[in-house]
Amino acid sequence: MERRYRLRAMGYDFEKLVERVAELLTIEPREVMSSGKQPHRVRARSLLCYWAVTYLEMSNTAVGKSWV
Repeated sequence: MERRYRLRAMGYDFEKLVERVAELLTIEPREVMSSGKQPHRVRARSLLCYWAVTYLEMSNTAVGKSWV
């Protein structure tokens, strides 16, 4: 629980995670959120979902609704 609060205090939210994943994988943030089954997009979305659920402790449902 401490990790979640520490990350939130550092300004991390879902949008910031999208930007961080895009930065690490050298793609545009809009590509992370766009549809498609290209390997680089799938890898980016997988990492984003993992971090959101594990580190921000978001529910899978909340992560899914973030795409709407």
